[in-house]
Amino acid sequence: MSDSPSPSLHFETFRGASNFSVNELNQTDNSVHFNLNKTPGRPGLERLLAHSMRDAFHDSSDRWPPPQCHYNSRQGLRIKITDWATGREAQPKLAEVLLWMYGPFGVGKSAIAQTCADTLAEEDALGGSLFFSRPNNRNNPNYVFPSLVYQFALNSPEFANLVDQIIQKRPTLLTAARRIQFEELIVKPLREAAAKDPRIKQWTVILDGLDEVEGIDAQCDIINIVAASIRDSTTPFRWLIVSRPEPHIQRAMRAEGVAPLLSELDIPLSPKDDHEILKFFTIEVGNIRKQYNLPASWCSEAELATLVRFASGLWICVHTVVRFIGSSKSLGPTEQLRLVLSVAEKSSSRSSTNPLAAMDPFYDLIMQQIPSDVVSTIRKILLLNKVFPTHMAEINHVLELANVLGLSPEGFYAACNFLQSVLSIRDHSEKAKTIRFYHASFMDYMSDKQRSTEFCIYGDCLEELQQEVIRRINDIHSQSQGNTPVTTIPFPRPPPHNKDDPFLVYCPLVRALFPLCEEPNCVVSPSTADLLMNVQFSRIPELLKNSPCNWIGPHVVPFMGNLPIEYRDKIIRRSFTMSIPGVRWSAKPGSYILGQGKGKLVCRETL
Repeated sequence: MSDSPSPSLHFETFRGASNFSVNELNQTDNSVHFNLNKTPGRPGLERLLAHSMRDAFHDSSDRWPPPQCHYNSRQGLRIKITDWATGREAQPKLAEVLLWMYGPFGVGKSAIAQTCADTLAEEDALGGSLFFSRPNNRNNPNYVFPSLVYQFALNSPEFANLVDQIIQKRPTLLTAARRIQFEELIVKPLREAAAKDPRIKQWTVILDGLDEVEGIDAQCDIINIVAASIRDSTTPFRWLIVSRPEPHIQRAMRAEGVAPLLSELDIPLSPKDDHEILKFFTIEVGNIRKQYNLPASWCSEAELATLVRFASGLWICVHTVVRFIGSSKSLGPTEQLRLVLSVAEKSSSRSSTNPLAAMDPFYDLIMQQIPSDVVSTIRKILLLNKVFPTHMAEINHVLELANVLGLSPEGFYAACNFLQSVLSIRDHSEKAKTIRFYHASFMDYMSDKQRSTEFCIYGDCLEELQQEVIRRINDIHSQSQGNTPVTTIPFPRPPPHNKDDPFLVYCPLVRALFPLCEEPNCVVSPSTADLLMNVQFSRIPELLKNSPCNWIGPHVVPFMGNLPIEYRDKIIRRSFTMSIPGVRWSAKPGSYILGQGKGKLVCRETL
């Protein structure tokens, strides 16, 4: 059989230089898109919200309850920051308008930033804030400035009117380069709005977790754009940027054009925090004691001291331990406390250069508590959630994951309940739900074979899930008749649903296929490659014709790189065919063929 394309297939481009899509599907990207809050008569602001990370705002329900400083902890730091932000310092120690607060993972930087954001919002001094999160997909660098612009518009009617008009006239600004977005959507409307609304000049902008924004270059670009606006006096704000002290961020902050504008605030791991951690444990343990009607002797002072030592100054450890002890999905707080104390004693001799490695024995404990017949399901949930695209806001992400795994929603929630200490399932809206991690360190642990050993989400778990998805896709292809599209099936069907309906699960299955084979660490074994060779890729656009399901083909380079060398040309290869009916060629066209024989599919790679 020759490698000529089928004349009935039409394709449209997706996601930049190294991937493609099929069947005239709508263009999208890796970012989270949200249902719009209707803004009558303001279509520009509606478009702006669609290009914003609403779940990263300081008051987002998706982050509720957010990390916060409790019981007057970190009071000195909070006062220092809010006094800097409002100009209340009698003798300013933080003289510059760009403040970089940095410290290692888990020391409570986000809690400090959140509490300061809440305080400034109450004083009408918060212009905007973004709390980035890698595991929760709040990290698209191209949405940073539109997200801030939307918050500025919420806080200033004058600014809102100007931005709404600008976007109506030039909607492409929302996908323009970051520097252009900053100039056209922030700097220019500010000139007019600030003259009418003097409150704008009192605003502080908070960017928390900059190191979790996707791409090192993007992180540095954001720093440089903000610094240039301060240097050129094009924005009146004070800027608080919070991050880990990553080498590239240190270089960017201390570069010649940025350093003179900068004040620094180091948040180290310090035994000085132990008294505040003890206070927190004492209050939270007291709350658990009351909730479960436990005796006053439960959790003695000596045991509290052990918990403080175990936390090692890591506030993320403190909060996770409290959630674990008070978990409703356990044998009760007495047994949970005993387990934590046992781990704490064993971990005292464990050493590592990674400050969060102190959490590893505790994460081991959490995973060891899960029934053996559920562990495999949980590993697959975590793996699939990590790689699965989440850009369709109208889709119930949890339902999609459950369908791929062949689980009922009830079964999915039951499995996730074993991880209450480290994650929760949050509502984006009435329909859309997603998994939210309290801290990135848990998925870092689960992704590292040396740390999580048999619980790692890669290795045998990856291979098993890859093969399950491929087999189920092949089964559906063999069951389907002709080229009947799956347009008669609601997508997704709200629960209760028939998880055995093959076409109901087809859309999420095909959306999961390539991410499971192309993401870093998602190596394809020879046995999995054998199954891929049997996939009838040509059936996918036939079955998804007119479906709202977007199927995104592979990022060619990483996909090929994860395949065994001897299988690469058999599964995906370059096509030298120079025309496909209905395709608009890019400036540097290149097409690829997926599969073999009658099951092959020609796809366009775009630059």
